[in-house]
Amino acid sequence: MSSHPAGRPPAILRVMIVANYSADAITSNNRFNDLARRFAARGADVELVTSRFSHARKVPRTDGFGPTPYTLTRLHEPGYARNISPARLRSQAVFAREVTHHLDGLAAPPDLLLAAAPPPAVAAACGRYARRTGCTFAIDVQDLWPEAFAMVARFPRLIGLAFSGMRRLSREAYTSAHRVIGVSRTYTEAAVRDGADPARTRVVLLGTDLGGFDAHADAPMPPLLTAAGPLSPPVIGYAGGLSDSYDLGLVIDALALLHAAPDAPPRPTLLVMGDGARREEFTDRARRAGVDARFTGNLPYAQMARGLAACEIAVNPIVAGSAGSILNKAGDYAAAGLPVVSSQESPEYRELLAAHGAGISCAPGDAPAMAEALGRLLRDPGLRSRLGRGSRRMGEELFDRAVTYEAMIDDLLEAVHETRGRS
Repeated sequence: MSSHPAGRPPAILRVMIVANYSADAITSNNRFNDLARRFAARGADVELVTSRFSHARKVPRTDGFGPTPYTLTRLHEPGYARNISPARLRSQAVFAREVTHHLDGLAAPPDLLLAAAPPPAVAAACGRYARRTGCTFAIDVQDLWPEAFAMVARFPRLIGLAFSGMRRLSREAYTSAHRVIGVSRTYTEAAVRDGADPARTRVVLLGTDLGGFDAHADAPMPPLLTAAGPLSPPVIGYAGGLSDSYDLGLVIDALALLHAAPDAPPRPTLLVMGDGARREEFTDRARRAGVDARFTGNLPYAQMARGLAACEIAVNPIVAGSAGSILNKAGDYAAAGLPVVSSQESPEYRELLAAHGAGISCAPGDAPAMAEALGRLLRDPGLRSRLGRGSRRMGEELFDRAVTYEAMIDDLLEAVHETRGRS
């Protein structure tokens, strides 16, 4: 289905963005919806092609999205129940075929075709279309496949097939692209290893619009965040998924260790904003550990920002072996000016925290180490304040979309001019 906006400014460029991980609601902070809006604000004729399946909620999208300054097209995708599963691969193979049919049905090619990767099959399909039609083709790398599937190593045959197929499709896509953009240096370096031209790669962090975040942070506190009673300061915040990649149990165990220590600091509230398959498990674990954990479920972005503004510490508990790099929550934590206690192995994020004096890194799965880091921050308001200032400075320098996304659009427009000049 497509929703066509009214009152679009005169088109100077036709842009198509293909991304099945787009927003479920207009209030979301999704990268691709934001880019579509920014292109449209410059007068471009924009179509965002996405999926009818919600990857965040694991259900079909049946509700309306709201008015947009761009065309929103949702294509069929059967869906899946678990992120790491053969069903996910099958689902996104179907979406790739639907994208191919949609592109083949266009009356004329767009001037710019921007595809999210993964899935590699979608990016490869877009690359084939761009080669046939001569349009400018760009890839936005959001994650590393097949590396992200390493957690299913108990199925070695499946892993072998997935690795070979995804590698082939990724290489096909990257070698076709006029630009390869990654949400971290880690991802662009991986793209270069798989065939991307280093001279045409760029890093644009996920980030957020700092002005909008600050407006949300200053709004009244939503009742949902305090429905179970006042939050006990200093509040520790977590914003994100509750799936296998995120080790919230590590935070709960660390807080339980702190509660049992002879010099225990005051018991804080752990504010968990997000949802996922392990929510019930984590809720029960916190209850049994005597940790005051408030689980809000998924929140509109504005309410999540207000929740982070009520916190004084943020946690980024990532399991060992994760292929994740600079995640959505990194920009949100920086925008809120929160010192971060992180168990993420990614050298890139660890370097950012250290370089900006924005947080403390510890080993994944090491509850005593996380307890020590949290204890330092809970007992020392001055340390929290210093690291918080470093975190906000990092947000202003690296994560503000009003700067980074506008520069990204400038670069993509330059790629269009380069392509036209060669034709």
